[in-house]
Amino acid sequence: MNVSPHSFHGILTPVLVGLWLALLVVAVVAMRATEPVGSGFTRGLNRVGVFFQWQAASFTAAVVCFAVTRSAREQIGPGLRRLGYAPLVIDLTLLGLLVLLYLGAVLFARL
Repeated sequence: MNVSPHSFHGILTPVLVGLWLALLVVAVVAMRATEPVGSGFTRGLNRVGVFFQWQAASFTAAVVCFAVTRSAREQIGPGLRRLGYAPLVIDLTLLGLLVLLYLGAVLFARL
């Protein structure tokens, strides 16, 4: 049987989106399940580190999904293309919102 490597993109893209979604959920669940340590102002700061570690894995999966979708854009339909691009768009939007939140906090603290 002669199978083209591009025929797997129709299966690979939803699998990668599922992996990305699972990592996104694990980021939130792991953050909530981590016991906060420290005292005073820094109590619970370790939870943020756990969240960002899983978010980094999620971002990596989103970039791989984007690359796979982009390489097979002629072989897959528009719905599957949108599905393949969505994780990276959502992760970049989340990153942009976090940067805006940080900048807003810094600017508000200087008032």
